[in-house]
Amino acid sequence: MKAKQDQERLLYEVQAFRFQDAQKANIDTKEKIKNLNDIRFALREKEEKLLKQKALHHEMMKRGVDYLADIELGNAPPIEFIEKNIRYNPEEYRNDKPLTEVLKYGEGYMHDAQEKIEFLEKDV
Repeated sequence: MKAKQDQERLLYEVQAFRFQDAQKANIDTKEKIKNLNDIRFALREKEEKLLKQKALHHEMMKRGVDYLADIELGNAPPIEFIEKNIRYNPEEYRNDKPLTEVLKYGEGYMHDAQEKIEFLEKDV
């Protein structure tokens, strides 16, 4: 009789320890998931900030160097106004371009710059 009670008590204790271990593992897992979600949220915010900066940069590139000079001279609205009023599609800036396309763009930009330099040298 005593042995049976000891056996039941031991079984109960083992089940309690298993339950505690399962609860602890569950809590640890939930904490890890929460930390990962916090990291993901921070990365998303950073990505959105970078996409907005990229869109602003693209908008400024479209307007040209003369526009930047006008901003410096005070003849154009400040960049803050453009930044506040810019409308952009994040998906348009999220897509990565292939390296060949980036190189092609860079080569075209360098060619245009070289032509401008040659023109200015002839003009002077």
